[in-house]
Amino acid sequence: MAKSLRIGDIIRVKEGMKLKVEIPEKFIYANRPFSNRLISTCICIGRLLQIVGNSEDRKRKIVEKITETFKAEQITISAEEIESFVSGKIPNIEPETFDTKQFVGEYIVLFHNDEVVALSKLDENGKYLLSDQVQFSLNPGKNNYNDLEEIEVVRNIWGN
Repeated sequence: MAKSLRIGDIIRVKEGMKLKVEIPEKFIYANRPFSNRLISTCICIGRLLQIVGNSEDRKRKIVEKITETFKAEQITISAEEIESFVSGKIPNIEPETFDTKQFVGEYIVLFHNDEVVALSKLDENGKYLLSDQVQFSLNPGKNNYNDLEEIEVVRNIWGN
């Protein structure tokens, strides 16, 4: 259990921790079911996120997108033909999921102050990945708060 964190500490991120991460917005907002745009948001690690909305909603949105594309290309086709095509090709759309367990692992502390800790994930060779950075809060008033007592410091890269 950590009493304090230092730059260079390697900590273990476990299921149940709350982190501010970047994930596709389609898993957060019901009105963005096709968007892969990354947004920064707080999640509880270990949960399986899935696109909000039912299969009929998704089919309707696919039909709308196809219709828009055909109109833009000045191709004439009836809405019924598009609906029939979509229903025939994708009768039951399985909801797309995002497994937050991918954030479990060892991270190096890159920066911290009294409120925020910035981390970068370590790969299997112990090198940190600048592309896999996350944050969490030490401030109990924040959504992505983690109790410092629950954070496991595995080691420090400088050996102290």
